[in-house]
Amino acid sequence: MSLRAPIVAFCAASATLLSSCAGFTRWPWSYTQRWPGPMKAETSPLPPGDRGVFAEGPEEVLVQRHADPVQVRPAGLLSSYPLRFYAKSKSLRAGSSIYTGAGGRAEVLFPEGSSVMLFGTGVGIIGSKSRGEPMFLFQQLDRAHVTTATKETIQLVGGAELRLQGGPVLLESLRADLLRVLNQSKTSVQVAYRDALIALDPGEKVDLPVVGSEGLPKPADSAWKVMEGTLFPVRTRGALETGGGSDPVVSPGAASTGGLSTGGLALRALGESSVEALGLEWQLQLDEEVTLRGLESLAPLPAPVKPPATTPPANRQP
Repeated sequence: MSLRAPIVAFCAASATLLSSCAGFTRWPWSYTQRWPGPMKAETSPLPPGDRGVFAEGPEEVLVQRHADPVQVRPAGLLSSYPLRFYAKSKSLRAGSSIYTGAGGRAEVLFPEGSSVMLFGTGVGIIGSKSRGEPMFLFQQLDRAHVTTATKETIQLVGGAELRLQGGPVLLESLRADLLRVLNQSKTSVQVAYRDALIALDPGEKVDLPVVGSEGLPKPADSAWKVMEGTLFPVRTRGALETGGGSDPVVSPGAASTGGLSTGGLALRALGESSVEALGLEWQLQLDEEVTLRGLESLAPLPAPVKPPATTPPANRQP
């Protein structure tokens, strides 16, 4: 009994001392992170994103969820939220975004009767036609169906524009850099890609390369002049003259084979000018020259030499 009191007092003092020194274990006496050091922000404050690019518009649509996952982000908000089973539809204004994940399916219904159906992974933005924007803008897609009741414009991934009235038109991503447009309607549709306007009749399709936003249609420039007499479009801007080589005419055999004139076309710049052909554009200074040649201008490969035929020796009778 005489030793119990000192032991209890010692335990109480030890507990008090340990509790007062608990902060000793949490104090950063040394830095545990040695390399690499903390990352520093390169941009401060962060950019606002596309919230300011696609502002809210007066147009209103109805988004219907058919299969999870589907998320929506109303115009002006920074984050999205999913459409649950108890709230499968949502009214959104122009400038809002729709997100679908793997296995998801969402349908965007417009007041005039048009619809856009997204299958799989996809991101789309509702455009404001009152501001001159397309009816719908695709930023990412696996597969989609587009049907319009009036003449509308749809912006595809990469910037190309789909112009149609009717439908459906199937949009399918073959690869990350290749988009297929298949016309499944009974009328023709148009695809504006860079400086080309591609007409698709019922059942026809076209595969469009996706390279950033390079697919945006180029506005018509009156300074460009189209040269005549060539089998492929050649446009020039500025002062040019025909240099070495033959004149830009089609040779007699080129029409049947689809090639160009065998001599080619050489253009020499009389000043600062430009030449555009075959998807390329050349910027020429004074006295610089560019030569365009077709496949027929290349030297044909020599025909393979056949070994001489040998006749087997006749069987001789002894």
